[in-house]
Amino acid sequence: MEELFRLVRDENDIDKALSMICSGYILEPSYKSEYNCSLLFHAVYRKSLVLVKTLVEQGAIKQYLFELP
Repeated sequence: MEELFRLVRDENDIDKALSMICSGYILEPSYKSEYNCSLLFHAVYRKSLVLVKTLVEQGAIKQYLFELP
């Protein structure tokens, strides 16, 4: 997960991040939802709608939505 986050946040290597996810990389449910949401935030910040869509489909924000009051 750290590698995926680094690719999006630090290196802005969206293509490599998408490649990781599409090749079967699964977002870890053990990570806190804030971490997954931060990954999603950086995807939005980088203006990568394809990555945002892929992350949402993989469940990056699902847990966070259910935790909202």
